[in-house]
Amino acid sequence: MKNRFYAALVLLFATMVMDSGLLSAQTCGEGATLCITVPTGGDCASIGAWKAESKTCTLKRNLTGKAIRIAGDGITLDGAGHILAGVLDNGHPQPNGVLVEQHAGVTITNLTIRGFQAGIEVLHCTESTVTKNAVSGNTRVGIELIESNKNRVTDNTVSASGDGIIVNRSVNNTLEGNTAESNRDSGIMLNFNSSGNTVTRNISRLNSGGISLGGSSHHNTISENDVTGNTHLGVALYFSSNENVVIHNHITGNAVSVSDGAGVLMMQASGNRFSNNTVAGNSRGIWLAYPESAAYPGGGNEIFHNNFIDNGTQALITGWRSTPDSFSRQAPVGGNFWGNWTTPDADGDGVVDSAYLISGGGDNMPWRVRNGWVIPPEATPPDVATSSPGRH
Repeated sequence: MKNRFYAALVLLFATMVMDSGLLSAQTCGEGATLCITVPTGGDCASIGAWKAESKTCTLKRNLTGKAIRIAGDGITLDGAGHILAGVLDNGHPQPNGVLVEQHAGVTITNLTIRGFQAGIEVLHCTESTVTKNAVSGNTRVGIELIESNKNRVTDNTVSASGDGIIVNRSVNNTLEGNTAESNRDSGIMLNFNSSGNTVTRNISRLNSGGISLGGSSHHNTISENDVTGNTHLGVALYFSSNENVVIHNHITGNAVSVSDGAGVLMMQASGNRFSNNTVAGNSRGIWLAYPESAAYPGGGNEIFHNNFIDNGTQALITGWRSTPDSFSRQAPVGGNFWGNWTTPDADGDGVVDSAYLISGGGDNMPWRVRNGWVIPPEATPPDVATSSPGRH
């Protein structure tokens, strides 16, 4: 049974990766592509107003069957709330709604984009911003960054697409305040050696997967996100995505009707820190998955100061790894709060007197109350009743 679950997760991730494969980009010479350039604005005059001093093209009408390519540094494309809608070309959607490649300081804002393969694609760019766009109904991806560094993707709504937001082979980007919902695969995915990125204060809900890190994506920070109601996985770290920090997230109600999902999955991932999260109402709270056939040369993930509440299975470890994972630190740091393991605490120190056991591991210092690590022990009187059996 465990091998079947593991194989299913590998297949799910492989499907997401294949769906994020790159397609050929349009060029400015193609008839369906409008080019915005400096210093004159290029094709901007036919669709909007150009301000040379700020390099801003502001749309004045909706566009159907047209794509926009930004071909200059420092350009701002302001949709002013207008719609950019793709059409079918020989039965296939147009490749890109907005494309910018090998430029810096570009801003794409206030657009509604729908009906392309990729809504917004940012290739080999730096210090650019994608903000306040509504991107929906794109067959492959809503917003994608490829080999692009130090960019900001903020306050966008990305829905009903293949993937919501993908970051591939890109470093030091910030994804903040976005809503990714009802996408076929991942809401937000960092993939293929994407490192040093910050994913914060986003909402990822009703996708297949909420927030995923795959393909050796290291040293990213995932913080203060609301990951809710995703059908297979909430937060997932896959395949050598190591030394990431996942903190202060709410991960609730994920994978509730499937047998091979989890609120949190770490699959063949090592040295990650998972702390100060609330993980509640998922089919599994946290699942650490390793190969069944041989010990994985890694592990050593730290899971502490989290609230695990009302998950079908609170924690699960499958397979073999060379370095044990840790569910607690030495006092006074302690471990996690487990909603089904709260007594006894005879000495009133705020820590349950017996360990919370997990097959393949355990929490040696489980806190007696939610957020117990920030609540003085004297604030909650000791309870000397006996908990239910502690292997989960």
